[in-house]
Amino acid sequence: MHTTILLNKKRKLSASIMKILVILFIIGLCLTTVRLYASLQFEEPKDDSKVSVYFGSGCFWGRQKDFVDAEQGQLSRHIEEVSALVGYAGGKPGLAERSCYYGSPAKWVYENQGHAEVTQVDLRGLQPEINAQMALFSTTFFDQFEDTGHGMGRLDPQDRGLGYRSLVGLPGGTSGELFSIFKSKNKHNMRLVSGSGSEEEVFNTVFVMDSLRFPFHQAEMYHQFHSDMGHNFPLEYTHDLRSTLFENGRVKPTGCPELH
Repeated sequence: MHTTILLNKKRKLSASIMKILVILFIIGLCLTTVRLYASLQFEEPKDDSKVSVYFGSGCFWGRQKDFVDAEQGQLSRHIEEVSALVGYAGGKPGLAERSCYYGSPAKWVYENQGHAEVTQVDLRGLQPEINAQMALFSTTFFDQFEDTGHGMGRLDPQDRGLGYRSLVGLPGGTSGELFSIFKSKNKHNMRLVSGSGSEEEVFNTVFVMDSLRFPFHQAEMYHQFHSDMGHNFPLEYTHDLRSTLFENGRVKPTGCPELH
């Protein structure tokens, strides 16, 4: 009789302990779920965000140097961190499998596809840093024009046609978050027009492209970090920078003829 009572008490105690353990497990599971949900909803933004934008204002050789100077000077980016690459953009997409310079098959020539020469740069970091970099590069872009007395002209007026028109490529174009920053740096009050692709050049006008619809196409390797017309840039720029970014995979072969 006494043994039976002890066994019953042990069973009841074990059942009680089991209930307590189950309750603690459920509470722990609920707390874990709440923490996971909170981490997903309120996770701090990471510092590795990147947004690419592009700018065009005539021949891309000299323009690229301006953006590299801004990256290395104002942003203190090291040689392997430079993002400025030249290429082609602004034409209606899907016209050919690649975009190349003159001397290539006609269907590949960038101007025949409606593209202009541009320089693409990366905005990196958290949103305030991205905004500040957008402001810097926008200022660099608008500094690439000179007052003709009847509007703002490019620094290379000898180059003409849609391949040399002025444009900027931003995610979302004029509806994107970065457009207001770009517009705020338009110190010359140039006309800013939403681009629909393959526009002809218009004096004193910048076409604003949606870079998601009109993406950047990297130009040939020999165009990267090239000296400008009549200006020989130092070897640290024309050789060291090109070699470094080729070795780390930033500059890639395009499938276009390398003519130089």
